[in-house]
Amino acid sequence: VSVAWPAQDVLLSRLEPQARSAAFGARYATMNLGLAVGALAAATIVAAASAPVYVFLYSADAASYLLAILLLAFIGPRADRPQAGGPARHPAESRPAKQPARGYLTVLRDRPFRRLWLVTALLATSGLGAYTAAFPVYATQVAGIGPAMLSLAYAANMVTVAGVQLVALRVLARRRRTSALAAAAAIWA
Repeated sequence: VSVAWPAQDVLLSRLEPQARSAAFGARYATMNLGLAVGALAAATIVAAASAPVYVFLYSADAASYLLAILLLAFIGPRADRPQAGGPARHPAESRPAKQPARGYLTVLRDRPFRRLWLVTALLATSGLGAYTAAFPVYATQVAGIGPAMLSLAYAANMVTVAGVQLVALRVLARRRRTSALAAAAAIWA
């Protein structure tokens, strides 16, 4: 998951700027629905509680990554693709004369990015991190629910998040992103 999300974001960043926000929102909504389906499938598989079932679960997960690698192999750089009605160009012909600066130092020098990273780290650590770490422990140790019921709870959460996300996309379409980020931080607080 940690490798797949940034890769998907890079693919979506190739969209026209006016379409990016909606595409990113739809991507996260479908991701949450996919996680919900995965949680339900895992609950069903884990309920069998046998060694071959666990091997199947991990093998299916590995196969899904292989499928993603195959799909990504067919997505090349834009320069390799012919323009509508025009001849294909060699990648070297479409590059600018001067390459922009690259590397981690270039990224770390970007003040807005550093601020965004700091806010994201704070929200992920205090909000999402606490939820993903504390909820399973509380649910299984204190409330006494089993793994299958825990998976159902996660699936219900993810379906709810996906539904709310689609509504939020429409509501936030004409608002500033910083206001939306501040509102999310206030809700998580």
